[in-house]
Amino acid sequence: MNRNIQSVYVMWWRIMIRMIRAKGRLLGTMVQPLFFMVAFGLGLRGVGGSQLNFILPGIIAMSAIMSSVMAGIGVIWDREFGFLKEVLVAPVSRVSVIIGRAAGAITTTIVQSIWLGFIAIIMGAEIQLAGVIPALIFLILTSTLAVGIGLSFGSIIDDFENFQIVQNIIIMPMTFLSTAFISVEFAPSWLALIVKLNPFSYGIDGMRHFLTGAGSFNPALDLLVISVCAALSIIASAWFFERIEI
Repeated sequence: MNRNIQSVYVMWWRIMIRMIRAKGRLLGTMVQPLFFMVAFGLGLRGVGGSQLNFILPGIIAMSAIMSSVMAGIGVIWDREFGFLKEVLVAPVSRVSVIIGRAAGAITTTIVQSIWLGFIAIIMGAEIQLAGVIPALIFLILTSTLAVGIGLSFGSIIDDFENFQIVQNIIIMPMTFLSTAFISVEFAPSWLALIVKLNPFSYGIDGMRHFLTGAGSFNPALDLLVISVCAALSIIASAWFFERIEI
């Protein structure tokens, strides 16, 4: 048990060190969402109320999803340079390795999200401070779902190019066809159906409900769907990771 707990900590700390040392990547992941926030939040402010309030949870979620999915790149990177082989032969559970990687990616996501929320307040976003903690829970669950997807694909894909293709044809459409940028109430019926079938929609909607009070679904439904999907994604990633062959 102690070895597995230590394994979780080591994998988490390794990702933290990577985040601190890769200053260029960290800066990029923090600056890029600001462009979306300015373009969609301030550029369209005159379109039906405060667009910034609506778009803020979507921008935070988009940044979290994209950053979390990149955990799969870490698996491919470690396989490429031999570190993964050393991890897999260590006398620890592979599930603990997955948990450590997931915890590191989620911690990075939280740091980025706090930064974006702080900047959004400066830009004039109206956030319900009492809802910050519940919104953070939904953010963690949404990030967990994305981490599970990224680690699953990273465990079965062995090169960077194919992973980027998967990211572009699966993750990006799922992000944009969610409640991040689409209001279910005003979307065509066929588009609203796609949004409702997207698990990311419920995590983002829960965040929006507690941050701005403008959610589209019942918060209890949001919590149930995103919790189940996040748990299933982590279970799937652990299953695929257990079957990696070096």
